[in-house]
Amino acid sequence: MYRKPLNNHQIQLIQTLYKFRFATTKLIATSRQANERVILSRLKILLDQDYIGRHYDSSYRIIRKPAIYFLRPKGISYLRLQSYSNPKVLNSIYHDKRASQTQIDHCLNLFEIYVAFKKLYPNTFKFYSKSELAARSNLPKDAPDALISRIKTNSNHNNDYFLESYEDSIPYRRLIIKIRRFISYAENGSWEKLTDNKLPTILMVCESKTLQYRVMRLVHRELDSSYVDLKFLTILKEELVKDSSDIPKWIRISDENELVGL
Repeated sequence: MYRKPLNNHQIQLIQTLYKFRFATTKLIATSRQANERVILSRLKILLDQDYIGRHYDSSYRIIRKPAIYFLRPKGISYLRLQSYSNPKVLNSIYHDKRASQTQIDHCLNLFEIYVAFKKLYPNTFKFYSKSELAARSNLPKDAPDALISRIKTNSNHNNDYFLESYEDSIPYRRLIIKIRRFISYAENGSWEKLTDNKLPTILMVCESKTLQYRVMRLVHRELDSSYVDLKFLTILKEELVKDSSDIPKWIRISDENELVGL
């Protein structure tokens, strides 16, 4: 059967799923300031042509859970022909249909954070996801969830940020490893050597106050045993994504734990 070539709207949807791995109609529509029905119609075409898959059954309808979309082998094959895609990322995406709910939720949270940044800081930052960072050689061994860079450099502000989204499900040991790797990365000076720019600030978005307290305590402890001048900022996810035009403050993790902006 003859199929029309992918149009720009369909290509953009495939690129979005490459960037975030999983998505909902609402997240895509909000990120593009588009009508949800229009996005749903475009997704359905890709679904019918087997470029993408969908997690959805009767239980989703009962609890009002949205359908979750991901790339299928046909969509991955399209991406293999694109210069911006990374083979290791595409090989990993092959397994997304069997991803755990924890992994899916993490990706959706990151997409929601991206949407919040676009709303709160319009035309201010470029947001590179882990998929887009895969080919970069100047990042920590355990790459951050995202790199956020200021579009126009500002001498009065930090221009680069590593962002992490932490859910309550993250193991305590995993938190320690992540924080220590950021500090080790700062100690070896890789970023400054390869970019000639100031070390990025670490942004930590936490699902709950309990988790945020744990993260702050660990950062304090690890920084006390290091000489690096590395900044860690944290915020509750609900503060970042709430429906408000007010720009929220982040907590700078230090002896004073002061509130700061980006």
